[in-house]
Amino acid sequence: MSKKALIVLAEDFEEIEALAPLDILRRAGIKCTLAAQLENKFVIGKTGLQVVANRLLSQCYEQDYDLLLLPGGPGVRHLCEDEDLRKMILRQIEGDRWLAAICAAPLVLAKAGLIPEPYNRLTGHFSIRDKMPCPLLPEPVVQCGNLTTSCGAGTAIPFALQLVENLLGPEVRQEVAEAIMYKDD
Repeated sequence: MSKKALIVLAEDFEEIEALAPLDILRRAGIKCTLAAQLENKFVIGKTGLQVVANRLLSQCYEQDYDLLLLPGGPGVRHLCEDEDLRKMILRQIEGDRWLAAICAAPLVLAKAGLIPEPYNRLTGHFSIRDKMPCPLLPEPVVQCGNLTTSCGAGTAIPFALQLVENLLGPEVRQEVAEAIMYKDD
């Protein structure tokens, strides 16, 4: 059975943190849906890149995904205020399914009251350090249970490869890494 991932796009999202994982997950054969948080499928990223989402997030709330991915960037402020997204995150956790947040997006989990429990090991962008209820680890990618966090745009590729490994195993991760000529340190 094919794995499904949902990537949430808020206005002012960090493009690399959404699109690099989208590309890598699709290379691994994972069916990805880009969901626009607002009521418009056209979402403008932090640097002005306009992306057309596959669906509106409001059309995705009741569906289950193997992975729910939250990109960072200034748009995280919109995600923090979305009560329906909070419920979706809780359902993802309760269903023991994968959750991923990069850059400032771990702040969404903190605002939802999910940190430190069930997650107490994570990383994120230095700009959110003082807003988090627990220390951020100085690692590019951190795995804690079913939560994968990463610290920013520069870590989007190893972050995405970790997500591939979570969903499909280390062999598929290695195949994708080799295909894009990425070498793990």
